[in-house]
Amino acid sequence: MRSCFRSRPGWSIAAACLVATCLVASGTVADAANKPEVIAVVAADGYADLREQLTWVGEQVGNPTLAGFAESFILLATQGKGLAGLDVKRPIGVVITSSGGPLPTAHAFLPVKDLDKLLGAVQGMIGPVEEVDGVRRIAAPGAPPLEIVEKNGWAIFSQPGDPVGIDDPLTVIEPLTKEYSLAVELFPSRMPAEMRDRLKALLDEAARNAAAQGQAMDPAQFQAGLEQLEDVETIVFGFAVDKLGDKIMLDVTSVLTPVAVKAA
Repeated sequence: MRSCFRSRPGWSIAAACLVATCLVASGTVADAANKPEVIAVVAADGYADLREQLTWVGEQVGNPTLAGFAESFILLATQGKGLAGLDVKRPIGVVITSSGGPLPTAHAFLPVKDLDKLLGAVQGMIGPVEEVDGVRRIAAPGAPPLEIVEKNGWAIFSQPGDPVGIDDPLTVIEPLTKEYSLAVELFPSRMPAEMRDRLKALLDEAARNAAAQGQAMDPAQFQAGLEQLEDVETIVFGFAVDKLGDKIMLDVTSVLTPVAVKAA
C-alpha cells in the first residue's frame, strides 16, 4: 500500500474556507425568496463501498477485522439491527446552500430503501419520530430538531422550515464520489459578501476568546484567505482509497474563477 498526497496552490485560502464553512454550517438562510445557490458539498461513497474500502485498508495494515470492528459499534448502537432500510449502494451527501443572506442552510441526503425501517433501527439514538402531513420530525437528545422528507429514494434531513432547493442531489454529490471516497467541495466565489463579513467577525471573536484563555491565536492568515475568496471558484479536499492502484490518496485542489485567471 502506498500513501499519496497531492496539493495545488491555495493552502491559506483552503484553510480559511474550511474553518469558515464549519463555523456557519449550522445557520439558516436569511432570504428564502431568492434561489438557493450551492456553496459547499460533502460527499461520501455508499456504505457498502466504504465497508469494502475499510476491509482493504485493514488487510494492508495487518488488521483484517478492521471493518467488522467498526461495524460492531453500529450494531451495538442499534441493538443488533444495523442500518436496515439504508440503500448501501448509493452515496451519501450534505449540500450547503445560500440564498444571499449571511448564513447558509444545510440539507443532508441519505439514500434509503425503507425509511421507516431505518428510523426504527436508529430510534435508540434519535428518539421517537413524529409525522405530520408526510413530514417526519426528530429531536435527538442534545441536538436541534430536524425534519425528514422522503423524495425519490432520498431521506432529506433539514432544519424545520428550510425548503429543499435541489431536485437531484446526485448532480452535486456524484462528481465527487466518482473520484473520492470522501470529499468536501467549497465554492467560495458564490458566498455573498455578507456571509464573508460574518465569517471574518466569527474568526475575530474566536481569536479574542482564545487569547482570553491564554491561547494566543493569530487569524491573520485566515483573514488573508478570506479576502481572496471571491477569486476562488472551487476548493476540493478529497480522500480516496484506490485498491487497484494500491494506494491511499489525499488531494487538495483549488481553481480560480475565469475572471481571476484572466487578471493574473
